[in-house]
Amino acid sequence: RPAAAAVAMTHAPRANPLGGLAARLSGFHPTTRHLAIVTTLLLMVLRPHWFVIGGILAVVLVIALFMTFGAHRIWTGVMSRIDRIAETDPHRAARLRTRLDAFACRWDGVLDLFPDGMVDDLYMPDFQGLADAETRHSRAVEDRLSRIAQEG
Repeated sequence: RPAAAAVAMTHAPRANPLGGLAARLSGFHPTTRHLAIVTTLLLMVLRPHWFVIGGILAVVLVIALFMTFGAHRIWTGVMSRIDRIAETDPHRAARLRTRLDAFACRWDGVLDLFPDGMVDDLYMPDFQGLADAETRHSRAVEDRLSRIAQEG
């Protein structure tokens, strides 16, 4: 008898594999994110030159900003923005600093492939060192001002 039951179970009708999929699809409601992803992918297929032109314009804009304001001023602004984020969300700021440091290391690795002196201006700063220098500077200014206030 157990063997007959096992044979009967192997010949049992199988459930429709597409039935579950159809049920899941009928209850699917796309979010705004889903629509944005699909629209972007569709535009990438139908109008790829828009993305190429957009990428080139973004690169030109970044180069123009660096040439206009200078790398030191740009990176100081980036660090001050991260400091403002740290006031409200320290975990997010730490994550951003870690990501920036990791990107800077990878970028510096790419630039190391070029001959010395050819791409020196393209190296990214040491973000942790920049933050430490800024902290040391602000402490020195506070100490100097407090000494001046005590003497005067």
